[in-house]
Amino acid sequence: MRTKYTLKFYVNKYTEKQGRCTIYGRIIHKQKKNEFATQLAIKPSEWNKEFMQPISNPFIKRELAQIENKIQETVNRLEYEQIHIDSKSIKDYYTGKDKVDMGILEYLDRIIELKKKTTTSSNHNKYVVLKVNIGDYIWQIHKVKDFNMKKINLKFITDFDAYLKSIKSKQYNKPLEQDTIAGKHSYFRYVLRQALNEDYIRKTPYDIFKIKKGIPKIKRLTASEITKIEELQLKNKKEENVRDIFLFSVFTGLRFTQSKTLTMESITTENGVYKRIFIYEQMKNKTLLDIPLLERAKSLIEKYEQSDARILSNFVLPPVSNSYFNKVIKKITKSFNIPFKMTHHVARHTYATTILMENDVGIYEVKDWLGHSSINSTKIYAKITSLKMNNTADRLNNIYNSAA
Repeated sequence: MRTKYTLKFYVNKYTEKQGRCTIYGRIIHKQKKNEFATQLAIKPSEWNKEFMQPISNPFIKRELAQIENKIQETVNRLEYEQIHIDSKSIKDYYTGKDKVDMGILEYLDRIIELKKKTTTSSNHNKYVVLKVNIGDYIWQIHKVKDFNMKKINLKFITDFDAYLKSIKSKQYNKPLEQDTIAGKHSYFRYVLRQALNEDYIRKTPYDIFKIKKGIPKIKRLTASEITKIEELQLKNKKEENVRDIFLFSVFTGLRFTQSKTLTMESITTENGVYKRIFIYEQMKNKTLLDIPLLERAKSLIEKYEQSDARILSNFVLPPVSNSYFNKVIKKITKSFNIPFKMTHHVARHTYATTILMENDVGIYEVKDWLGHSSINSTKIYAKITSLKMNNTADRLNNIYNSAA
């Protein structure tokens, strides 16, 4: 969709020097305006106010036409690069002011606007929170409302790191975990690299600053805890639906959005028996997932054959919202004294570790079934699956002890 804006020229009589006044441009977008000086001057008597152009000066007419073309080129560039467009950004990009004194919070507004259009709400929200963190930091430490991006150096990043380590999570009222801090640095690094690509800054301090990651904390259930959830006596059908959606991901590794939108077209059968799931991993890698169906997952598919969701929309499972799901799964497992917050993603972690790796499924099969693009992502699960390593060591000891 093309951006609608208006460009008008007028003579600013307050700039008169030696009988000539500077011609100004006025950019209007959504009833908001920004003005700039054109460096052109003309006698007021030679200016046509109604048509906003010189009466008979071909040189100035030609120069104003070139300005109009350059303004349009600027708007085209902003549209192409998906940068937030308003009268100020058009003026700043045209005059080059954006390259001189762009503040980091102002630039983050543009990144946030871009992410709102191009990514998930969860990813977009991370940049919103990052802006709050940086805003609080520069106000408390530097006592300014915004900070010139050209002045962001290694000390700025180091001090920001120290600031993040000093604050507490508003949700849990405890210091931020190192993984959370590392995540904020990763998003900030992306922002500064974008600024570098757009010539707002000449270098990024993240070329020097090393982001320290915390020890991965994989939240997963044990086999006995899975059994307890399966055997839960629940009060109503909605709670039962949530429990079954969770268990389906425990035995398939699907993300919440994947299980929520999964239809029977993605389930293959052989001789009337459910065999595999074929779906595209659209959130990250856009690869085709081929997941073999375990018996307990098959039984859940069969359980909902006559559900409204299946009959009306061909969904495998009854759809629920993510917030409602997390609220209910936390409620129905409260008595288990699980030492971490229960969310849907616990099911995916459980599938990778308790279901697969602790039952000797190879790491490359786990990688493919989870849809990881890199084996390094899968190795995180392998590091915390000590039971499998212990079992393997015991098995090797038995073999070689008996051989001796």
